Amino acid sequence: MNTNRMTQHRAFLTARGYSVRQLLHVTVLAVFSVGCSDGANPYPVRSDVARQTLETALDAWKAGTEPSMLREHNPTIVVQDLDWSAGTQLTAYELVNDGKSVGANLSIEVHLELKNKAGNVSQKNVWYLVGTDPALTVFRDMFH
Repeated sequence: MNTNRMTQHRAFLTARGYSVRQLLHVTVLAVFSVGCSDGANPYPVRSDVARQTLETALDAWKAGTEPSMLREHNPTIVVQDLDWSAGTQLTAYELVNDGKSVGANLSIEVHLELKNKAGNVSQKNVWYLVGTDPALTVFRDMFH
């Protein structure tokens, strides 16, 4: 990718409230969440716990809670979602399916209804990767 194209891409993302640092952080987390083990997963996902964790996180977003506040939740939930971090409001959500086990995570499709800072409402389907062991994690799947 040439320098001009990279600059245009960076400007496009930062204009939408995403800093380059946030995008880099999400990319690194996504790469490391895939794992590189050849053996059996030492932390198989607990699907029921994963779905409940995702609903807890989405309910907190809908209530206006900052994602960092879930680190104080008992048990702690680590959340990464660029729309949420950028201040977009979640007005409604629906889990589209029960999810599919992907290594140590459960991949779950969710229909979101969002309102941005300008008051514009949008809807979209996204996927979350939810981990249950050794920690509760909820990450937007940027590659789905």
